[in-house]
Amino acid sequence: MIIFTFDTGASTGVAVLNSDKKTTLVLTLDSLALNKFLLHDDFAPDVVVIERIPESSNYSLMMLYEMVKEFSLIKGVVPKLIAPTQWKPVAEARKWKCSKATTQHEKDAFFLLRYYLWITDNVDIGDA
Repeated sequence: MIIFTFDTGASTGVAVLNSDKKTTLVLTLDSLALNKFLLHDDFAPDVVVIERIPESSNYSLMMLYEMVKEFSLIKGVVPKLIAPTQWKPVAEARKWKCSKATTQHEKDAFFLLRYYLWITDNVDIGDA
């Protein structure tokens, strides 16, 4: 199973967990790179998790958010939407770290991945 998580923003943080539940990738993509990423054949998720954005978000952020949702649906995956108010308290309480992350969006995407696995499989994959 391959899981992709997205923290959309001016740049989008992406975390990918490979089927062995050990191999993780975290990266940051601008909007053009995100579009290419989603169009690529390697974007073949089993699960997509997106951080829910506020309804008051600006137009460009809303477009990125909707683009990730639409590409997920095109690939046959209904994205799971998780609000920051759900995963952030858990990450803070458990003092999660992500040493691979170079940006806040990467860190947030990885924590979203950890949270998803924690609530669905009761698994904590640890630091990336």
